[in-house]
Amino acid sequence: MLSAVSIELERYDWTGRSVAYGYFDNYLLIQGNMFAPAVDLVPALCAALATELPRPARTWVLYLIGEIVSADVHIEEPAQARIELPERAKEHARAALWLFYHELCHGRADLAYDILEEIEPDRDRLARFEERARDQRR
Repeated sequence: MLSAVSIELERYDWTGRSVAYGYFDNYLLIQGNMFAPAVDLVPALCAALATELPRPARTWVLYLIGEIVSADVHIEEPAQARIELPERAKEHARAALWLFYHELCHGRADLAYDILEEIEPDRDRLARFEERARDQRR
């Protein structure tokens, strides 16, 4: 079956990169510090948000994107990577900006807002959307 997630994952060389569930905490992230593979996973996670996901899976995807875009880079990564990786992760997430705004208005607003706080350069737009979404939830 054709899927945007599969196509996006195929764009990267995952040789030697295991991203199975059991490896998230020690392979992509360790205590809020990311490794390089986490950055390459962001576009596939964003593609997953564009599909119909069960609520628990959608929550997990949003949570993981939020963790990646707010993470520091693990000290074991090379010095240049420590500079580039956080911005690359945010750029990948910014490409899906409107998915997070949709989620803010119609889904897991708390997780979407946390992501948008990290990636949205237009603070006025974020404040306006957050206010309207909050009003709608009342």
